[in-house]
Amino acid sequence: MSGRLGNIFTLVALCASLGSTGPVLAQSGDGILASANRCLLPATDIDGVVTRLQADAWTVTSPVPDASVEMLVWPLIAGYFASDSGGETLQTIHELQQKTMRAYTQKQDIPASKSRVLTRDTDAVHVLWRKTMTGGTEIECRFAVDAPRMQDIRTHAGLPSETGEDLKALPQINSSEAHSQRYVQITLLNRAALAQKIGQSVIADATINTYQSFGFQE
Repeated sequence: MSGRLGNIFTLVALCASLGSTGPVLAQSGDGILASANRCLLPATDIDGVVTRLQADAWTVTSPVPDASVEMLVWPLIAGYFASDSGGETLQTIHELQQKTMRAYTQKQDIPASKSRVLTRDTDAVHVLWRKTMTGGTEIECRFAVDAPRMQDIRTHAGLPSETGEDLKALPQINSSEAHSQRYVQITLLNRAALAQKIGQSVIADATINTYQSFGFQE
């Protein structure tokens, strides 16, 4: 891994198997993975996901403060670099995703598409619930987690406290059935290197993205 792609390290899978209904992530990181598990359970509306997260002391935040917007920029950037940077610099992408995240926070719900931002201390999660044209449901949670919260996870996975170019990568956690799919992706951030490139401090130490789809018809 080299260049700016080398600044964002992806680690997937903190346990070996993924059951159909039970927890899929090892419990560590002060409950952050328990919260991620809650996002992998079906819900008929976004309120079902939010209620589960509130049980873990997450709070719906509106209006969303700038610090939380900045935290939630990093799941977007991680997803961007997972595909193709398009030749843009990290600073340019960071500015673009700031605008994207701010637009998300101002978006109004419609019956088929809803989103919420929840916070807990400095951590933040953007929850998206969508109903598709084919009758299926998609739920995505984009967590941005600070360094203290991630320390247990780094220890559990045998990763250094300060992530450098060397990384122990594990397989992605995923499950696919006839009409449903789930996956989890964890991205570790090299905060010092990223801060140098964008010209400001980076609080997010990692992002945890969960996705599930269910109820699709053939």
